[in-house]
Amino acid sequence: MKEVASSRSRFCPKCGRETVKLVEGLCEECFAARIKAELFRCFRSSQFELKYCKGCDSFFKGKERVDLETAVENFAERMIRRLFGDVKSEIAVSKIEKLREKDKILASLDVNVWVCGVKVGGRIAVICLF
Repeated sequence: MKEVASSRSRFCPKCGRETVKLVEGLCEECFAARIKAELFRCFRSSQFELKYCKGCDSFFKGKERVDLETAVENFAERMIRRLFGDVKSEIAVSKIEKLREKDKILASLDVNVWVCGVKVGGRIAVICLF
C-alpha cells in the first residue's frame, strides 16, 4: 500500500479535504473509512465451525481441545491477515452468547487494525457453528 507525504498540501479526491498526507490517494479519514468497510464486509458473512462435546463441555478444533474465546480470536486474526496481509492488530472478545438455534454462538469482538500506519477500529460479530 502506498503512502504519500510532502510539505505541500494536497486534496482528498473523495471528500475534498485539504491534507498534507495521502494514504493510497485518500486522506487518513477516508482511507480509514474504506478499510473499516472492507473489514465489516469480510466479517458480515463469516463463520467457522468447532466440535462440541456435551460429556466434557468442551470445544474442539480437529482433535485439539480449544478455549472458545481463543478460537474466536484466532479465527478473526486469520480473517484480518487474509484481507490485509501481515498487519498489526488487537482483538478482544467482548461478549459471547448462545443464539436461539442450539448449534450457534455469536461472539462480539472489539478489533483494532493498523494498515499503512492508520488505526481502524470497531466492533464486529462472528458466528461459531458447532
